[in-house]
Amino acid sequence: MRLSLAVLSALTLLGSVLAAPSLHPDALQPRDADMAPHAWMDDQALEVLTIPDAASGTRNLTYFEPSIGGVIVHGDMWFPSLDDLLEFETSSQQGKDHAMTYTNRPWPKATVPFRYVSDEAERKTKSKVEFAINAWGSGAPYLQFVRIVPNGEGSTGIIRISAREDGCYASGVGYRKPTDRYRVNLANACSKGNTVHEFGHILGFAHEHQRPDRENHIHFVCANVDPGPKCTMPPQRNCCDQNLPNGCCKNRYQFSYQVGMTFDGPYDLDSVMHYAKWAFALPGRDTLVPVAGGKTMPDLTPSTPSRLDFAALCRSYPKECKR
Repeated sequence: MRLSLAVLSALTLLGSVLAAPSLHPDALQPRDADMAPHAWMDDQALEVLTIPDAASGTRNLTYFEPSIGGVIVHGDMWFPSLDDLLEFETSSQQGKDHAMTYTNRPWPKATVPFRYVSDEAERKTKSKVEFAINAWGSGAPYLQFVRIVPNGEGSTGIIRISAREDGCYASGVGYRKPTDRYRVNLANACSKGNTVHEFGHILGFAHEHQRPDRENHIHFVCANVDPGPKCTMPPQRNCCDQNLPNGCCKNRYQFSYQVGMTFDGPYDLDSVMHYAKWAFALPGRDTLVPVAGGKTMPDLTPSTPSRLDFAALCRSYPKECKR
């Protein structure tokens, strides 16, 4: 099967609709062997930000500033500025529009416009982008992905797809308003599975492993987090400890709960939004382990949406999704 193409006119912009084929989710490839955690390149400078928290008083976030500007938090969620990030994190605790029932910030009329920022970005990322569109569209045929042409920067209200070599990341999370900036960046090392994950953020999904009820299903083993190449870890200490030397264990905050967000539905180990068991781990260790006996964590991060991912997406588009 292939993507069908239709021509649209959108004011002064010319677009084309990429309608994904209708495939049952179980027919999709379940794993992508080259998947890695959705992190930035190793030489990025990480910062730790302490913010107010309604439940615990304060909590820490790890973020960095990519070359394109803005800030990235939770490993791969991009915000145009630090102020935008703070507004998102604090308002989600207050029950405003940022608080989600898994995903409830849908794109108007289930239409997702996107544009490559350059011909080079298109050449480098097009096959990955089309894979992601097919993957999400296979279980959600009501979604319409609209390509805006010609390629170029400078647009709001649409997703700009770039190929900078500073990681795999996307705007977090879902649609906000037409004047906002949206982005998906795919470095050369980002796999097709990574791209499906990043489009999940665009569609409104947060990370499954950061659900507030995570510890009822899997356990985060902080002692197994890799302290990082710039860390000189004192003897007999690990990433569970406090007051560590500067530069140590900043990635432990990638597993912090996404406070203020309500995730409905069963916990989903097969979600494309779930990290692999070895994410940010020391060699030969796991950072995520099952709580219940007999349960197993996937060795690889899923490369396509799960049945429960599609069910959650359907709940966000009750008018467009026909069960």
